[in-house]
Amino acid sequence: MSFASNAILAKAHSMYARRLGKSEYEELMRKTSMEDIFNYLKGVNGYSKVFNSHAHVSTRGELEVLYDEVLMTRLAQLIRYVSVKELPFFRVALMTIEERAILNKITSLNTGAPYTMAKVPRDIKKHGHIDFDQLERVTSYEELVDAMTDTPYELVLRLYTNAHGWDNVSKINRDLKRLYYETYINIATSKYRGQTRKDLLQIIETLIELDNICRIYRLKKFFNVSPDDIRQVLYLDYSRIPLKKMDELINAKNAETFLMMLADSEYKLYLDPKEFVFIEYYAEGIKYNLAKRFMRYSTQPAVVYMTYVILQTIELANLKHITEGVRYLESQDKIEQLLIY
Repeated sequence: MSFASNAILAKAHSMYARRLGKSEYEELMRKTSMEDIFNYLKGVNGYSKVFNSHAHVSTRGELEVLYDEVLMTRLAQLIRYVSVKELPFFRVALMTIEERAILNKITSLNTGAPYTMAKVPRDIKKHGHIDFDQLERVTSYEELVDAMTDTPYELVLRLYTNAHGWDNVSKINRDLKRLYYETYINIATSKYRGQTRKDLLQIIETLIELDNICRIYRLKKFFNVSPDDIRQVLYLDYSRIPLKKMDELINAKNAETFLMMLADSEYKLYLDPKEFVFIEYYAEGIKYNLAKRFMRYSTQPAVVYMTYVILQTIELANLKHITEGVRYLESQDKIEQLLIY
């Protein structure tokens, strides 16, 4: 194994070992303001460097910008060790950051709300697909499209003459997510062989499958969307669930029936309709357990890197749940139900 591979494995495991635990989450849930959360994380290993580089925060949005900065900083610490050969795969994880930045910019252009972006580390700027500084200066959708020239996102954004209205924004979101999944699948298939490729595809296809499950449930539960319209927003090319079973799920008469059918699928060990809270919680739980297993046992840098990204993203989602709960004066018990660790 190369020096670069050993460095990635060692660094990823070292950062994972510094993950937040029960005591830290309990302490955070006892906070009563955004400033309290900010000050606490200034003293937590793995968060202190980013948080101490800022003087203060006063809003939930400002805290969540710092969470994004933590994610980028940690990815930068890993990607600097990557060999030229493996760099294309490692860059795909940056697409979630870039796509979120693009969608936030579109929302800002539509609503006139300020566009806020986390500080982007040098290694992310170096290896990313977009010019974050240029994105920040964009003042119209047309300028945004021009700024994405020669990036993976150009063709998606050019499909829409403008991004006004939630319908267009939701379609752009869907198409960008499809691009992300397709890029992961294509690179994992073309760049890797053997067990590494098998493991990567299992992870990626599980992510796609869980995304599809969440979409079907939400569309049935909250919007009463027809099966044909549901199919239009799913990523069915890489589904691990047999298409016949997926078709049955899509055709379920309502959300409750859908959950009963899902509980009779391979996810029956994870989902109990009688104790259902919300679909995303179960999806994140499955991701977490899958990623944790690969983090513990895999010796392949690409697999460990991908699972670390999943685990770190879930940890930051926990922080966002706590931040929102503190902001809206939720009880500690209610916040605790949303956390996955």
